[in-house]
Amino acid sequence: ELQTPESYLGYARLARYDGSKLVANQEAPYMFAKSLPLNDLSYAGRWTVGGEYIDAGQGARLRLHFRADDIYIVLGGRGTVQALIDGKPTSTLRVNSYRLYTVLAGKMSRGGLLELRFSPGVRAYSFTFG
Repeated sequence: ELQTPESYLGYARLARYDGSKLVANQEAPYMFAKSLPLNDLSYAGRWTVGGEYIDAGQGARLRLHFRADDIYIVLGGRGTVQALIDGKPTSTLRVNSYRLYTVLAGKMSRGGLLELRFSPGVRAYSFTFG
């Protein structure tokens, strides 16, 4: 069964992005796309989009329309990331080092809309899926 491919979040390797026009290397406001095709992602709130990463500002959120068993994200900095799938809270990640964090550990492949809500000071690099 097909699953969502690895997804990079900085502008240098960002693919399958929908939403507000990207502003490179400076904080800017973003709005979610009205709809997201499978495997696409979108930003909302204030973000600084760098070449390899995104830095969360006030009200920073990210949505991803996924299909996978497991979802992992590389994060750094300090703060929290609240995960919701199809609008239902699933977990809160406590970010305190630069490493791979588990967002979802499933037993079978599923699809859905993932929303991550970031506290300012968290940096995100990429998603991987299992």
